[in-house]
Amino acid sequence: MSKKKVNPRRIPLARKYVDKDAILEEAVKGKVADAWVLVANALYEDGYTDIDEIDQEVSHYLDSDAYVKADREEIRRAGALMSTQPSASHMKVENIRSAVELEAYKKKTQSVALYTALNSICLGLMQTGKFSEEELRRVFFNVDLSLAEIESGRSTLKKIEKELAGRMVKDKMAR
Repeated sequence: MSKKKVNPRRIPLARKYVDKDAILEEAVKGKVADAWVLVANALYEDGYTDIDEIDQEVSHYLDSDAYVKADREEIRRAGALMSTQPSASHMKVENIRSAVELEAYKKKTQSVALYTALNSICLGLMQTGKFSEEELRRVFFNVDLSLAEIESGRSTLKKIEKELAGRMVKDKMAR
């Protein structure tokens, strides 16, 4: 008699395999760089070629006390410029009972980390004073389009990064 296949959602997961701090660290690691690739690509497509200068100004802002003290209204405004953001609700480590649920938690945590990085970059771009709200809305609309292409499998972050680098080098050589 053949054994019945076990549903992976029903295989219990021991609490010792769920390390919230390690999951958060893994999610945050690299997401700021990923967010910068998406924003730089969107800025470049929108006609901004001084990506290095913008990067330095935003990085300076993100390292400053002003960023740490940014009030909720600024943060809400930056979030409103980005059309879709995942919700952090329903993300409780205590509710993880299987390996499938653990993978879903990791994926959701990475998504929230990426959008948090995008929100921080948006705050920095707002503080530079170089962009109108409409320009930032257009930039983050392009970021959302890139994210949708990545989710659908039509593109990857590495491919976007490679194309951006190629276009930037080509433009510098043309000058």
